[in-house]
Amino acid sequence: MKKIVTLLLISTSIFSTGCSKKLQVNWKFKTGGAVYSSPTISNSTVFFGSEDFYVYALNESTGEERWKFKTSGIVHGTPIVEKNTVYVGSNDSYFYALDSRTGNRKWRFKTQGGISSTPNIVKGTVFFGSDDSYLYALNIASHNVKWKFKTGDWVSGSSTLSGSNLYFGSYDHNLYAVNVNSGKEVWKFKTKGLITSTPIVKDNIVYFGSNDHSLYAVDAITGKKISFEKKLDEGKIAQKVWKFTAGDDIAATPLVTRDTIYFGSLDNHVYALDRATGEQKWDFKTDGPVSTTPIIANNIVYFGSLDKALYAIDNKSGKLNKKFTTDDSVYSSPAINNEVIYFGSNDNHLYSVKY
Repeated sequence: MKKIVTLLLISTSIFSTGCSKKLQVNWKFKTGGAVYSSPTISNSTVFFGSEDFYVYALNESTGEERWKFKTSGIVHGTPIVEKNTVYVGSNDSYFYALDSRTGNRKWRFKTQGGISSTPNIVKGTVFFGSDDSYLYALNIASHNVKWKFKTGDWVSGSSTLSGSNLYFGSYDHNLYAVNVNSGKEVWKFKTKGLITSTPIVKDNIVYFGSNDHSLYAVDAITGKKISFEKKLDEGKIAQKVWKFTAGDDIAATPLVTRDTIYFGSLDNHVYALDRATGEQKWDFKTDGPVSTTPIIANNIVYFGSLDKALYAIDNKSGKLNKKFTTDDSVYSSPAINNEVIYFGSNDNHLYSVKY
């Protein structure tokens, strides 16, 4: 029996500044647990996980349930869809491959720890981390381990490929670069806090956050800190290290554009930094920690906060454009498709909101 979907055809209660359009809820879908998982949209279907142990597939337009698959643990990671297969991990220590059309299990692979890492698929290999301290590389066709790389603690974040290297962080405070083919370490960069942020690589620079309150920029080839020249008031030029320190942990993945980096912190703020220097352009204060990854559409930055709200902020000024409030904390990073925002809340719902 399909789960009931609440269809809301009127505008929700929002705060709007300088914008006549209002956020409108298309539908919301109730699960049996908090929705930390960020949704993925593929072939008119929304895929996501819940703390009720299920992976869900919903009709993108109506929110009606297409199928659900039960694991034996909470599902925090974001499902990835490729070639009619959904790849997702669970806190039950298994990594699953599901048929995207039916939800039937194709295969599963057991690790020795929970899996909240979002998988990364490259040329027939799927990469994901586990709380058993390993980053795994599995051959999709055979389901066999090509290689696995051991860190000193949990690997809950996701990996990023650039060139021949995979970049990822660990709770052991290190950011790693490993060769994508061999799994051999190329370099590692030590911070003073655990790393859950997924690194973003642009123009051979790796940007990532740490729970030591800092956002870093390091050279993708060497793993060394990036520095830049800064003109001082007296006309002198000083060499400065690219590093930004917030008021609390930086757990989420940054959004990196051509000239600006946007990210949230557990200090309740979202920041916009100059990508060349790491210097602050603006910050926006919410009423709760921000651990979601921002997205941008039509010059508006969207992100969720533990104050229960989804925010829409002007990307140039940092001023509030719109705000939509759920009934609990928002840990789920939003996704956008066809001018619709999809995100989850700890009120057990997945939302579809027209912007």
